[in-house]
Amino acid sequence: MSRTKVAITLDTKLLDRLDSLVAEQQYPSRSLAIQDVLQEKLDRLNHDRLARESAKLDPVFEQSIADDAEYDIDRKSSHEIEPINDRHYNEIRESLEQNYAGKWVVIANGELAGIASSLEETNQHAVNADDRIVYRIGQQRPQEVELGWQMAFD
Repeated sequence: MSRTKVAITLDTKLLDRLDSLVAEQQYPSRSLAIQDVLQEKLDRLNHDRLARESAKLDPVFEQSIADDAEYDIDRKSSHEIEPINDRHYNEIRESLEQNYAGKWVVIANGELAGIASSLEETNQHAVNADDRIVYRIGQQRPQEVELGWQMAFD
């Protein structure tokens, strides 16, 4: 990080407090102490601004947008949902492998639907989903095979 030297004027009592922090070895220098305090203040101001802007949001409108997004997933065919599920799995795979190795994961409608201890338990998660990934965490994913219907006439 590049640095620029600046000159500032401080209240004498404030400077004494700053020097005390440096003398107590809470900071190695005045410059680093001022930089740390200034960074903390700027971060707090930025957070306060975010909170003020968030307070302006209309919760009913925001919920309707979220519901619309969920509705769009509900209307997709299983062939459209499959890549969404795959993408979500790939986004969280590392975390799953670190925290749930050996467990079973169910991903449906682009979301983590559940973690199970056995393959049988996975049947309780996303029962009505058109497309879902059921996978044992930590094992290499097998090649996927699409099963279709076959009709025979006598």
